Amino acid sequence: MTTNKILKHMIDHSSWVNPEKTVDTVKFGDGDKAVKTIAVCWYPSLNNLREAVRHGCDLLITHEPTWWDHHDQPGGWREKGPGLEKTRLLEESGMVVARLHDTWDNWPGIGI
Repeated sequence: MTTNKILKHMIDHSSWVNPEKTVDTVKFGDGDKAVKTIAVCWYPSLNNLREAVRHGCDLLITHEPTWWDHHDQPGGWREKGPGLEKTRLLEESGMVVARLHDTWDNWPGIGI
């Protein structure tokens, strides 16, 4: 299993999501890296990221943006201030971060 396969499954089963405009993408790391252990959180705070790393997770799935920007564009907080600590932690750990927002919100029976 890989992050990209998980995202594809979610998007393929979410007719309400436009695959060209969704924020449900890999936010950090290699989406083709093998995934064995996954952590899930609402918000990827530095504490949540550290806990996922501490537990040896290959992937953290988050609902909210990682760097305080809905689309988590390069630049901005990813490269300065408090976001830089998140970036360094992720670089050192090799953990992948993916966002499930658009699909998760309306998922039948368990959506947000």
